[in-house]
Amino acid sequence: RSLFHVVSNPDMEWYQELVVRMTDAFKPLVSLGKRSGVLRPGITVEDFRLAFAMAQAGTHNVSPARRAQVKRRIRRLLRSAP
Repeated sequence: RSLFHVVSNPDMEWYQELVVRMTDAFKPLVSLGKRSGVLRPGITVEDFRLAFAMAQAGTHNVSPARRAQVKRRIRRLLRSAP
């Protein structure tokens, strides 16, 4: 949950370096996912960053009792997205 502040605050000085490092780390995984058919052909690393930020925002202020339910709903939404 604390990463929400990181991914939602691009004005921070070190943010761009983090974006580059995250992109470099995810590129091979996205390529592998596409080759194996787990990911759709149009999916990009940027899509993962956006989905991660949305998921973090969706669980940021949720009570611990509801957090698991919200996470399941987010996963279901992301899996069914075009």
